Amino acid sequence: MFAVLLSDLQEQLQTNVVWVDSVLHRITPVVMLVDWLVAPPRAPIAFRPALIWLAYPLAWTTFTLIRGAVDGWYPYPFLDPANGGYGVVAMYAVAILVGFLVVTWAVAAVGSAMRARRSD
Repeated sequence: MFAVLLSDLQEQLQTNVVWVDSVLHRITPVVMLVDWLVAPPRAPIAFRPALIWLAYPLAWTTFTLIRGAVDGWYPYPFLDPANGGYGVVAMYAVAILVGFLVVTWAVAAVGSAMRARRSD
């Protein structure tokens, strides 16, 4: 999702420490994927319980929108209602939620399938 929404926006993101953006959005996802492939889950991952993974991004988005309404600062341009209004922000939020749902389903399905090859 980073590649679609945030690439080439470094100047707009107002991050003074460029390596933070690289670590958070590029390196960490790759490391987590490699870890997941090297050490598959020990137990099957059901989709419904996996939905709890979405609690953090939903809480973060809610907090970010409330904080932004109070102090006028938003960490990403697509969350700033000044760039098209709250309807556009809602559209982005729903699109990201759908993306997270797809990723959650894929992680649950593939993780459960990979569990069978785990040798311990």
